[in-house]
Amino acid sequence: MFRSKKEIVKQQVVQAILSGRYAAGVYLRQNTIADEFGLSSTPVREALTELQTSGLLVHHAHRGFQVAEISKDRVRDAYQARRIIEIAAAELAVPHVTETGINHLRALLSDMERFRKAREFQRMMNANDSFHRTIFAMSGNPFLVETIERLWNGIPRFAPWMLEGRQLASVNEHKAILDALAAGDRSAVAAAYGIHLDNACKTFLEKLAGPSQS
Repeated sequence: MFRSKKEIVKQQVVQAILSGRYAAGVYLRQNTIADEFGLSSTPVREALTELQTSGLLVHHAHRGFQVAEISKDRVRDAYQARRIIEIAAAELAVPHVTETGINHLRALLSDMERFRKAREFQRMMNANDSFHRTIFAMSGNPFLVETIERLWNGIPRFAPWMLEGRQLASVNEHKAILDALAAGDRSAVAAAYGIHLDNACKTFLEKLAGPSQS
């Protein structure tokens, strides 16, 4: 599928922010990004301007684009919205689950665990996204899928993975979601998915709070 230069830059910058490679408060240099992709500054500037509207970037006159600081309220609001919409998509997926779909999810879960052990967190993130997108696609509702994608791009949702133990917990939570889907148990799917999002939100808020004081 054709993607414009602007869309390529936008996707890569979003991924860098969501993975934590571009940390909150960092200023993004258009010339540096343009050199990295071998592009002119025009598509880079257009991509950064569009990302400003998502809340991931803030523009300061004479200083450029800065990765936005993420507040606790923003995280809570985002996860509240994700809880409503993603659980709905997962529940809608239940009647459409096939053996092929379950096998695909099992393979992605295996990839997540393998990449976790190898500490290849970028590849683990990609497998994580594919796992969730596979479930959302089974819902048969493209409007839900589009809304979820916008929510995903609103906060650096992989930031909690930088905390010790979160990667393994996430893998186990995905296994619970998969087991519920394989059993065709809609209530269990909703419960497992809710636990996954609640734990991610809790860990994210703990990360924002910083190390505890003894």
